[in-house]
Amino acid sequence: QVSKDCSVALFGGMALSDFWFTLFQGMTEKCGCYFQLKDPPEAGSETFPPHSLIVIGDIVRGAPWWPSLHILKQMVKENHPNLKTIGLLYLMDELGNVPMHEDINSAVAFVFHTHWRADLRKKQDHLYLLGQGGALSRVVHWLPLGTFDFTPSAVLNKPIDKRKYLWSFLGSVNGKPERAAMIGAMTTHPKWSELQEKGMMHLFTGFKETVEEGKLRYKKALHDSKYMPCPGGTHPESFRLWEALEAGSIPILVDGQHHEMIKALNMGIIWLSSWSELPEFLLNSTAESEQELYGFVSKRYEVIKHNWAKRMSEAACALRQHPSHL
Repeated sequence: QVSKDCSVALFGGMALSDFWFTLFQGMTEKCGCYFQLKDPPEAGSETFPPHSLIVIGDIVRGAPWWPSLHILKQMVKENHPNLKTIGLLYLMDELGNVPMHEDINSAVAFVFHTHWRADLRKKQDHLYLLGQGGALSRVVHWLPLGTFDFTPSAVLNKPIDKRKYLWSFLGSVNGKPERAAMIGAMTTHPKWSELQEKGMMHLFTGFKETVEEGKLRYKKALHDSKYMPCPGGTHPESFRLWEALEAGSIPILVDGQHHEMIKALNMGIIWLSSWSELPEFLLNSTAESEQELYGFVSKRYEVIKHNWAKRMSEAACALRQHPSHL
């Protein structure tokens, strides 16, 4: 039951993807509250109201993050009482250039942040995703990137043994060296023709094809592929990883320090030491191993998603109903 007297102001929420908006709705519904969508603040605003969830990052299209941080800085300077009922969500920090002010982070109720960052490595907490999280405050919760413009389809979804492609990759390569390395490893392999027969690759060449024509094709491929290579783009962690998990496709990644929290979740992802190993892995895959992996990945991802939603629901409820529990 959602109370009319229990609301959380969501600043910047109108620019969120469906994936995040659905997750946020679940956060508040569990504690009987609802979100009031607010435009990001403009320069010159004085303060945030109590019980606010503030989205900071490139995902707030056309709304720079600096006005929000400027307001928060001033509130910290004044030791404003509203800070204890304000939560921060740093989303889409691909370049690692959104300032992380320690004085702000320690003053607010909680902080969630997407993307691995070297300077946050010892501060980012992922244990809540394993059901082991401690207090909401005093840590920066690492958030999985989630999906961008993708919703899983029950109509398109298929069991692993009914999927058409052993593997697939659809995307652009320009300015993305890891993707180029993966494609090079596949196309220069002596058995590339066999790999082509078992999979599907399509490289987008322009914005129109990527956004308008490629969207449905990409979605169908995710639901019709057993394995999904997920090379990084601007950041090593890509939307493709989480979209593959949502569609029931088994992700393949190259191991590295920037993936340490993803690896710790033990989701059944295939880890390679380099993309040069990808062709042989795919050629040696068996129906038995695919079925076993598919079952493990699907179940494990549901556990992670449950813990993810639970922690964010606790955070939303704490803002409005239980500030003493922080």
